[in-house]
Amino acid sequence: MKYFVLIFTCISLSAFSQVGEKVFFADSPQSDVRGSLFLSELQKKVNNNFSLEDLEGSPYLYDNFVLGEVSINNKVDGIYPLRLNVYSDIFEIKTDETTIKEIRQLHYVEVKLQNKLYRLVSYLNNDKVISRGYFEVLEEGKNVILLKKYEKIFEPGVKAKTSFYIDKKPQIKNEVSYYLSFENSSNVPIKINKLSSKEILKAFPEDRYQILKSYIKDKKLNLKDINGIKKVIRYYNSL
Repeated sequence: MKYFVLIFTCISLSAFSQVGEKVFFADSPQSDVRGSLFLSELQKKVNNNFSLEDLEGSPYLYDNFVLGEVSINNKVDGIYPLRLNVYSDIFEIKTDETTIKEIRQLHYVEVKLQNKLYRLVSYLNNDKVISRGYFEVLEEGKNVILLKKYEKIFEPGVKAKTSFYIDKKPQIKNEVSYYLSFENSSNVPIKINKLSSKEILKAFPEDRYQILKSYIKDKKLNLKDINGIKKVIRYYNSL
């Protein structure tokens, strides 16, 4: 599928609720964060043909800013209003009521948002090029990590050929994929192309194939369901 560059000319500056928690801003003397270390100015992708109002769908996982934790080197730095721009693969952070910045893509910076942990991972993208992006950590252990990748795919609009039809607006479609990252491997995470026992088992080392196959059969696990895959991951990490 061909990818297009999209303009994001409008950035929502909607208000956020502190819900009783203390919020540290990167530019505040209360915070140990130095903005120049892990924040940068928001980089907008430019294409003069489109704006957010022209689109169906959203580039964000959730449109509004939500309070979440930013950790640096596994230590919680503070609580900030955050949102994940899936299309650009960046976390946006609201540093004050009128300023939005982006968190630099640094491997030692992690984000916890709505009880979900997001980590920057190097992976093979759809163009078969090593890239970096944010993954949700679904299950983690000593041997393997189960990761979830959110994607936003831009599809251009189509002009109606006759008056009997209406224009099709450009849209952003949601896609989700899953990966396995093995601790003892220097390779990039393995993408699970299809949720099935056959597809998942072939990702594991050959010497564990039979024991995992027997476990799946004995427990009657459905690996078309992500919860069944999580159970296999937990079992493998216990071996």
